[in-house]
Amino acid sequence: MSQRVLIIQLADIGDLILSTPAISALREAHPDAQIAVLTTRHAAPILDPTLVDEVITFDKHTFDSPKAMLQPANAVALLKLAGRLRRGRYDTLLFFHHFTTRFGTLKFAGLALASGAGRRVGLENGHGFFLTERITDEGFGARHQAQYWLDVVARVGASNAPRPAQVATSPHPPVPSPSGEGEQSPLTWERGYRGEVDALLIALHAGSGGFSLARRWEAEKFAAVADALIERHHAQIVLVGGKADDSPAVIAAMRQTPLDLTGKTTLPELAGFLKQCDLFIGADSGVMHLAAAAGTPVVAVFGPSNAAAWSLWGVPQTLVRSAPECSPCSYVGHELGLRNGCAARTCMRMITPEQVIAAAETMLTTTSPLNPLSVGRGDLDSTYPLALGRGGWGVSLIVVTPSICTFLAFRSAASPTRSGWT
Repeated sequence: MSQRVLIIQLADIGDLILSTPAISALREAHPDAQIAVLTTRHAAPILDPTLVDEVITFDKHTFDSPKAMLQPANAVALLKLAGRLRRGRYDTLLFFHHFTTRFGTLKFAGLALASGAGRRVGLENGHGFFLTERITDEGFGARHQAQYWLDVVARVGASNAPRPAQVATSPHPPVPSPSGEGEQSPLTWERGYRGEVDALLIALHAGSGGFSLARRWEAEKFAAVADALIERHHAQIVLVGGKADDSPAVIAAMRQTPLDLTGKTTLPELAGFLKQCDLFIGADSGVMHLAAAAGTPVVAVFGPSNAAAWSLWGVPQTLVRSAPECSPCSYVGHELGLRNGCAARTCMRMITPEQVIAAAETMLTTTSPLNPLSVGRGDLDSTYPLALGRGGWGVSLIVVTPSICTFLAFRSAASPTRSGWT
């Protein structure tokens, strides 16, 4: 009889993307297992259907406070979820979460109880009383998030060696004309997106998702970067993201005219488009991780986020971040910290368009266009940063101050661990 496994990952798009290396390793180690994932409705579309047998969605954010649990509609939703988990008859629960808050821990314990699973594996930071098997949680950034989840699945017989993220992709949408009037046929996408033959195709995301607006870089600075790349390199800039992102403000501040796919794609369609791009530029976000999963080189602007935990996984990347002593201020050690940053936004304001332009130009001259990495190449491991400052090459980090940019490189490695289910 095949094992029935439930993976719980109730964060947002980026966190689910960083869970897919572990899900892929689990599927490879146990091809006959029945694998289900409990995740958010917003993030679920990125899951590659070849990796999982079932996707269960649940709006975790509805239950972020004890008071919300008392509302009749929410109580009914919880009972329905509990019933569904019990009917799943899962043998094993794998938690892809840090148990950071007491209330959050109690919610996860409730899910474990509802499932009835006899084997419950996750990170232990002193709150994992409901787990049957524990991996030491060394804190946010001690290991990359993707590596933490690889280490979790290693406890049930999978390899914890770094491997690429794997997301669902679908054909790109019709191409909007540069004038905004009408659309071109998808069959002519390359001419439509790139404009000129062999023009650089650069995706730009002026957002950060709804979880923390503190991670956003100013729209005017994104506009300056886009204009410079168009004027210096004849690049075709395409704005991507969701309707709540800052694309309208970027367009309003630009001298040149970009293409705008903001809010016009599903997540798999966006992944399919990003796969064709020569470069992605954006702040820390789920879209940034989607670009990395598509194999696109990335220039990422980091401020309050913990880059050691959430830097890109598996692609050439340049992280541009300022270095005030207070950064990062969110998700450090075992604490949430300032999830919404500070009012001054010093760490983001210190980063200038010129520094991001320089990073983009360097990336464009040091990576080959259109998906420079492929699975199976001997140098793949060099693109998986387990933690900044540990180990091999793979991450270029530009630490900016008002007067200087310092380029540092880091190397990391991991050893595979294999065992059986028992």
